[in-house]
Amino acid sequence: MVSQFTEGQFDENIKRTLGVKPTLKMTQVGPSTVKVALWDTAGQERYRAPTVNYYYDAVAVVIVYDITSRKSFEDASKWLDEARDNAEPGVIIMLVGNKSDLGNLRVVETKRAVRTEEGALFARKEKLLFAEISAKYTSQVEGAFQTLLNSTSPRQLYS
Repeated sequence: MVSQFTEGQFDENIKRTLGVKPTLKMTQVGPSTVKVALWDTAGQERYRAPTVNYYYDAVAVVIVYDITSRKSFEDASKWLDEARDNAEPGVIIMLVGNKSDLGNLRVVETKRAVRTEEGALFARKEKLLFAEISAKYTSQVEGAFQTLLNSTSPRQLYS
């Protein structure tokens, strides 16, 4: 998702992030161009302790789950608790269901394990922004990040 947003690329063979991968991108938010610093942190337990430091001074947090994995959706509540425990009050949090291209296959057994409505309901209950995307498609990834960035105040973006 991050490489699609920052580089316009999707690699099916990309491995899961290990540790933390920092990335910068210049993008439009309204009439202004802003520099967005992204910290792609691993979603694995063994990397959990070091990642809490990256919540400090975060303007926004994106929690991504795989719509074909019930466990990743259930783990989202742990990541949400961690974000709320470690980020500044008022941080904007977005829940993103990824791999929507796999959930819409017209086959006898769909690969979807989490319904869109389920993700949206969880987000609404927790007062999160919500998007369901496929990291394969630039427009969907850009749309999610634009929604997130447009939800921030100018003070947050330029401080």
